[in-house]
Amino acid sequence: MLDVLLLVEWAWCAMLLRARGLQLAVLCSGGVVASTYVAARLSTWMAKTFTPPTSPVFQWLQSNVSTRPDTVAALSGFAPAQAVAAGGPSLPHVLAFHILQVLFYLAITGAVFLLFVMVWHFSNVFWDADVTEATDRVRAATTVLSVGCGAYLAILTAIFLANIAWLRGLPFLASATAHSLGMQGVAALMHQLDVL
Repeated sequence: MLDVLLLVEWAWCAMLLRARGLQLAVLCSGGVVASTYVAARLSTWMAKTFTPPTSPVFQWLQSNVSTRPDTVAALSGFAPAQAVAAGGPSLPHVLAFHILQVLFYLAITGAVFLLFVMVWHFSNVFWDADVTEATDRVRAATTVLSVGCGAYLAILTAIFLANIAWLRGLPFLASATAHSLGMQGVAALMHQLDVL
């Protein structure tokens, strides 16, 4: 079921951006690059600064992280390898920090990306864009950029779903993650890129 969600989201984003034209596709691609860079640099610092281990948010998250064996087995691909290998009483603490870091990463990514989309909207409001027939090269570039942005959005959705699946009360999401080829592919990609 999650595979269908990720595929539909990818296709929807790609078709929407392609229909809007090259300018939005370029701005969204720039937004993807910029938001990834900013979020990767700030998410760990924000998680440590705004939610220290003594904060109520961190304590709540740590107490609600599921460490059931079936959940850990299903979601181990989306956790830092040293956290799952260490196990024991420190596992909820490490997972809670990892989840907070990922949530900050997604929030920063969304904020910076939306800034680029707002620039596109404001540029359309202030300057009347002349509508010209797109050439084959422009359509090809728009398609490539749109597919890339759609894939990035689907990857972010998979990471978000995998991280909220660690919470108690969501065993169905952990089970769905374990049976999803797309989610397992994203986990393998994250480990290959050494992001986790």
